[in-house]
Amino acid sequence: MQDIQLTHTGVFHLERLEDLIYERYHEEFNIEDPDSLRELVHFASRLQDTDIQREFLLFFLNCGSEMQARLKSDEKVDSEYIRRS
Repeated sequence: MQDIQLTHTGVFHLERLEDLIYERYHEEFNIEDPDSLRELVHFASRLQDTDIQREFLLFFLNCGSEMQARLKSDEKVDSEYIRRS
């Protein structure tokens, strides 16, 4: 997911996602690091937590169309919400 173009809103939702995951699952990610960001997206997409899925969807909706297509085609991203969109 290198060369990700994020909007300010997308970054906001990533930060909220990062905080929620840390609070609930004690997993730490760094959205400044591309590898850690990729791990955060993969981890968040698999959780069945409603709040996390909502933030993940808001992040997804604030990505550009190219990034949305990459997320939809990524085999490690397992979110029913983005697969339907």
